[in-house]
Amino acid sequence: MSLETQLIQALSALVYIVAIAGITYVTPKIKKFLEVHTNAKTATTVTDEFSKIAESVVNDFNARIVNDTKSRQAWNPQLAQTIKNDAIASVKTQIEPLLSTLIEEAVTKAKEVK
Repeated sequence: MSLETQLIQALSALVYIVAIAGITYVTPKIKKFLEVHTNAKTATTVTDEFSKIAESVVNDFNARIVNDTKSRQAWNPQLAQTIKNDAIASVKTQIEPLLSTLIEEAVTKAKEVK
């Protein structure tokens, strides 16, 4: 196995590990925030959905982009960073509508309390 192939494999593993670590790091923070502002069941449901979205994006990017790039031996640190940024943007795009719904629900509940 060539040095370049080993480097590509190491970098792809690193991107995957960083993505999963990011999900693992962010999920409890989101859950804690939501628990403060919603009930525990809602917080758990929302964080589970966020985790599913993030994992889905990582799996999709690995299947479509990372594996193709590796097979063409075009993997490099700059591309890894670009893919990571694109994955983060994709997750944010999918999560924002959920956050919007949560905010609307919180506003409605606040109006009902008054």
